[in-house]
Amino acid sequence: MVNRRQTARRLLILPPVRVSLGDFRQELLFDLSEGGLSVYGRLASLGRRNFPVQFRLPGEETPITTRGEVAWTARNRTGVRFVDLPEASRLQLNYWMATKLPAAPPYPAKISWRWRIRRSSLTNPVAVWRANYLGKAALILPIVASVVLIGLAWSHARLKSAQEQKNQAENASAAVSEPTTEDHVPSGQASAGTSEARNGVSPTTTSNSVLTRGFVLQVAALRRERNADDLSSSLKKKGFPVIVSTGPTDALYRVVVGPYPDVSSAIRVRNQLKAQDVDGFVRPWAAQ
Repeated sequence: MVNRRQTARRLLILPPVRVSLGDFRQELLFDLSEGGLSVYGRLASLGRRNFPVQFRLPGEETPITTRGEVAWTARNRTGVRFVDLPEASRLQLNYWMATKLPAAPPYPAKISWRWRIRRSSLTNPVAVWRANYLGKAALILPIVASVVLIGLAWSHARLKSAQEQKNQAENASAAVSEPTTEDHVPSGQASAGTSEARNGVSPTTTSNSVLTRGFVLQVAALRRERNADDLSSSLKKKGFPVIVSTGPTDALYRVVVGPYPDVSSAIRVRNQLKAQDVDGFVRPWAAQ
């Protein structure tokens, strides 16, 4: 209808205030100022006529009574301008708003800032362009930095994991622990009834047997002595030095190939045996 009032707007939240406007009773107050008020709802039937206005401020016993007219209407609110507000009511309203209601700006800060930007763009568009892009950069740079740091941490973790796996693979050849071996003789190996020396070096080993310390390739740990003898004889026929011994804490017959002075020699023999379907692992060895 008519333009909105330009006085400072004051939003009332709690407690709710009910306003009487002419024939409309108990309308809920939306905001309040020295020059008028607005209520929820579009009261189009009030028109432009002069009508009585009455409401009671929170904490006040004396109601404010005056007359008003519709200043503007919106989809869900109606603005009323005070007409001939009595001096006593004006003083009461001013005192209440100054002491019991916190000040509020007439416009949100965001709207005021945008208005200043538009006004400055008329005189210095370069400065506005620079301010806009610098502001965007200030928001984007922390995000980019966070992504880069996360990527570096993830890459470092992958490199560390790969290095640990490499170290484990290198140390696997010298592992001391023994795998569980089933009590059988590999297929394709001839059986023999010769028993080897126990708890010591086999008398039929090669010249490497003069070593007191070195590395051997353990190919089996069997429960039956006959199976260990058969496997030992089969490997000797292929030209490998073999030792069969028993452990101090169990009744297993361990069949090992060697000894060899270094790990690389033992690994080379392991590859040769693997080509003949005989698998094993390298472990340290000392003469008993």
